[in-house]
Amino acid sequence: DESSTDEEPPYEPELPRFILPLLDDSDQLIRDGVVSLTRHEGINAWLAPPELIRKFVAVIDNVGRGQVAKETARFLAPEGPFLVSRIDDETYTLDPASYRRYDLFTEIVLSLDARRAAEFYQLLRPLFQKAYGELGYRNVDFDDVMFNAMGRLLETPVIDDVVRLKRPVVMFEYEDSRLENLSPVQKQMIRMGPSNTRMLQSKIAQLATELRSALGR
Repeated sequence: DESSTDEEPPYEPELPRFILPLLDDSDQLIRDGVVSLTRHEGINAWLAPPELIRKFVAVIDNVGRGQVAKETARFLAPEGPFLVSRIDDETYTLDPASYRRYDLFTEIVLSLDARRAAEFYQLLRPLFQKAYGELGYRNVDFDDVMFNAMGRLLETPVIDDVVRLKRPVVMFEYEDSRLENLSPVQKQMIRMGPSNTRMLQSKIAQLATELRSALGR
C-alpha cells in the first residue's frame, strides 16, 4: 500500500549554536553588541575600559544597595565641577547649570534600543551570573539584582523646585531631611536635574518591561 510508505522528512540544516566566550575574554563581544544597540558615538567611551561585564555587575550591585560605585564607574563621571549658588553663609542652592553635566549621559542611555538591549542581556546571562558570583553572591539571581536596581532608581523623587543645600563641614547636604535621607544613588540622581531624571526613569521603565518579556517574567 503506497499510502503507508514512510517518507523521509525534508533535510533541515542544523543552525550553528552561539557559544559564549569565557568571562575573561568577553570584552570584544560586549563592545560589538552594545555598539549595535545605539547610533550615539558617545557609547565608545563607556566601552573603552577592560572587564566590562565585571564593571557593569559591580555598578548594578551598588545601585541595588543604594550606593554609587564611584571608582568602578569613574569613566561615567560627568565633566566639570558641581555647581551651587550661595544664599548666605549656611545655605546654598543647587545651580541648574550643573544639571547639564549629565545631559550627555542621559542622551546615551535614551539612545539605546530597549528591546535589543534586553535580548542581548538575556543572551549574556551566564556571564553576568558568573561575575556576580565572583563578588561572593553564589546563590543570588543577578536578574533579581537588576530589577531591584531599576526599582530603586524609579523610586527617586523628581524635584522641580529649587533644591536647597547646606554645608556643615566639607560636603554639601540637602537641607530637606527627606532628600538627605534618600540613598546615595538616589541623591546622585537628583543632582542630574528633573528633566534628566524624568527621561532616565522613562527609559529605565521601558528597559524593565522589555527585560521581563525577554526573561519570561
